[in-house]
Amino acid sequence: MSVMRPVVFDLDLTLIRSAGREAWMSVLESHGLSSDDAEASYLAGVGYAVGETVRTAFPTASQTQVSRILEDFEARYITAGSKQMEGASETMLALRSAGHPLYLSTGASPTMLRVALETHGWLETFDLALGSTPELPKGVQHLRCFAKHEGTSFVEWARSALTVGDGAGEMRSGVKAGLQLRCAFVPESDRHARELLRDAGANLFVTSLGELVLLAAHQSPLSEPRWAIDR
Repeated sequence: MSVMRPVVFDLDLTLIRSAGREAWMSVLESHGLSSDDAEASYLAGVGYAVGETVRTAFPTASQTQVSRILEDFEARYITAGSKQMEGASETMLALRSAGHPLYLSTGASPTMLRVALETHGWLETFDLALGSTPELPKGVQHLRCFAKHEGTSFVEWARSALTVGDGAGEMRSGVKAGLQLRCAFVPESDRHARELLRDAGANLFVTSLGELVLLAAHQSPLSEPRWAIDR
């Protein structure tokens, strides 16, 4: 028997492949960070709101300086464009057809999010898609918005929802929020990335987006060895 399970997607390197890393490195270096520090900042910020990552990288920066950095990053990110990850549209269509509510939570700004949705024809794909703002950053706050959208208690929603992403931020937010199903999406060959996500809280693992159709419909995916994070 299948279930109608809410599925929460990350955006970059889960549904799309952008030049986000290159744009991030270029912008942070142009604002005074060394190449090594910019790289470390990017890796530490995967799965978190971009604004929070900028504030961490530039702890003494004024709000005006932070805003300027974010504007530069947004402009370069949008100009560079993006490509869909393999199977992204097909997977989401299959999930929607099966009745699963779909949500999107990204650390990118609402403007960056809208451009990506327009580019890939996904404006009507999600029940709710949220970019990050200082008032509503990616993380538990986004997840609470999704539960509210469904009109259910957060505890009940978190018990059935599945979050999917490539970053430690998604997994840590899932743990903090009490989400029972936290799925890492990484290539099978990248054992190091899988271990990092497992340590951040991932308890499921897929190597292709298409696997999510069966996983989301399964009553007890944690009991299935094929999706075990340590397989």
